[in-house]
Amino acid sequence: MVCSEPGPPSAPQCSPYPQPSPYPQPSPYPQPSPYPQPSPYPQPSPYPQPSPYPQPSPYPQPSPYPQPNPYPQPSPYPQPSPYPQPSPYPQPSPYPQPSPYPQPNPYPQPSPYPQPSPYPQPSPTHSPALPTAQSLPTAQSLLTAQPYPQPSPYPQPSPYPQPSPYSQPSPTHSPAPTHSSHGPPQTQSPQYVPLAEVMAMLEKVLLRGASDQSQMRRRAPPRRPADRIDGFTEMPCIICKADDHSAFSHCREKRLCFQCHAPGHSRRDCPGKRTVPEHQEN
Repeated sequence: MVCSEPGPPSAPQCSPYPQPSPYPQPSPYPQPSPYPQPSPYPQPSPYPQPSPYPQPSPYPQPSPYPQPNPYPQPSPYPQPSPYPQPSPYPQPSPYPQPSPYPQPNPYPQPSPYPQPSPYPQPSPTHSPALPTAQSLPTAQSLLTAQPYPQPSPYPQPSPYPQPSPYSQPSPTHSPAPTHSSHGPPQTQSPQYVPLAEVMAMLEKVLLRGASDQSQMRRRAPPRRPADRIDGFTEMPCIICKADDHSAFSHCREKRLCFQCHAPGHSRRDCPGKRTVPEHQEN
């Protein structure tokens, strides 16, 4: 406390402030003060002094994030994140969004079928489609593919009547050429007759092949091995006693052995298969 010289009785004798004042005169702060009095902040300040954060702040002002924070606090996700950082998956995702597959997955997880599949791939029961009559070349296409001279040396249209009034030559008999009183003599080229016969035979072969193929499709399918087991294709099911399916459908759906009704193998590889004489297998 600094004491001044004796003065009037009403004046304080000792001032609590240092003399002369260390603050600049006049004061650089606006008068009166624009801040509310008394201060609404707690005194003394609960924050550490000096501030541990860098000055000025390196973050953009104002903040680009929404205020107040829309995410729940504290975060429901585990901290730190259990997923590898940065993510090993390509960004952005190459898969279509939203996913075209049904959500949630309707198939049971994990899959009840053995992995990898015990059945041979590709399936031996599926054979490529046989050629049909439409896919085979026609006689006309084969005829036009022959290397005939272009343009044709014969007059177009033909001066001979169509269809021809003369009988077609037999493979074993060639009739003698006849003459017409109304037109020039009819002559047949020795090269034309064999070619016509070949084309006719080719058409017969193609038609016969198409009919044989349709007959093969109408044949009854071969007897399945499951038909040899008594009651295996009849209802009710001899395994689960259900009335809406047979034991054959039950084993097919559950991928069970036809012999012992156990999963993981087929009837051919069944360890408990009984020895059957060879003539009964056939």
